[in-house]
Amino acid sequence: MTRHRHKYQARPNSGHWQYIFRSRCCWIIFVLVIINTLLLTACAAETNRTWNIALLVKSSESDFFQTVKLGAEAAGKEYNADVRFTGPASESEIQEQIRMLYEMIESDNKPDVLLLAAADVEALAEPAQAAIDAGVPVITVDSGVNLDSVSSVIETDNLAVGSQLGHAVADAVDGKATILLVNFVAGTSTAEAREQGFLDAVVNYKDIEIANIVFCNSQEQLARELVHEQLALRPDINVVVGLNAHGTIGAGRAILDRASMGIDDNIRLFGVDSTPEEVLHLDRGTLEATVIQNPYAMGYFGVQQAVRLLQKEKIDKLTYTDSVLITRENMYAPENQKLVFPLVE
Repeated sequence: MTRHRHKYQARPNSGHWQYIFRSRCCWIIFVLVIINTLLLTACAAETNRTWNIALLVKSSESDFFQTVKLGAEAAGKEYNADVRFTGPASESEIQEQIRMLYEMIESDNKPDVLLLAAADVEALAEPAQAAIDAGVPVITVDSGVNLDSVSSVIETDNLAVGSQLGHAVADAVDGKATILLVNFVAGTSTAEAREQGFLDAVVNYKDIEIANIVFCNSQEQLARELVHEQLALRPDINVVVGLNAHGTIGAGRAILDRASMGIDDNIRLFGVDSTPEEVLHLDRGTLEATVIQNPYAMGYFGVQQAVRLLQKEKIDKLTYTDSVLITRENMYAPENQKLVFPLVE
């Protein structure tokens, strides 16, 4: 009889396999813990680092942009950001602002984010894109550029500013006036929007005539001279509207000049912003009403959005800051104090 031998097959040792399984699970958990720790450490480092944010404005000497700076610096303290404020002396120095922008992005200490108040909507578009291409995100504040690739836009609704002003004038004059419009720098998005908003607001008043639209290049003395010139050409002008602080201040000085010369033509002045001189004009009655923006909020939100962008958080593509119509009657109301007197602690 032939006996068949069966080859011995070892039965799996369940304890051995459980050991291997547990070892591998422990190893995977260990690796996951290490990865998670590294990610948390990296996030903490990003959160705690000091960010380098440049604020390049149209005019570093402007009261308006000094208030933007205050807001930006306040947010810088809160969000651990070093804010570098710079800009040409005058809003009309477009080429100088372009030069400063290129100097920033070509330096060894280029900013993490550029907050830009563009002096010209078209001329600053290419330099802004160059910044983006160099790895510096751009957020525009107050005045934008014709560019879709900016990370965020923070500004006053300038169409609404012009519209508020237009309706205020129309109501004050009972729908009948001959108006000189003193705009600021041709080609800036803010100037174009305010002018359009104003014209749209008064277009249906058949007894309101726009005598002329002049540009003062955000120079108070030029605005003053232009108002004198236009009043000489058109003695029937009885309302002057300044679309920014410089235009309003220059127009106010021209009106006071005429009063000092004994010319009593009762010209009514309306404007934008709340510089110390404008507030004085408002208090004395030379300025009848002004639409006040919130430049402090522009600076604050600019830095806030910049840091959130750098920390890979979702940010708003467009943020409008408030604007309020201020008259002599409501300028001292408690709710308007921070807008009318932004530089007072």
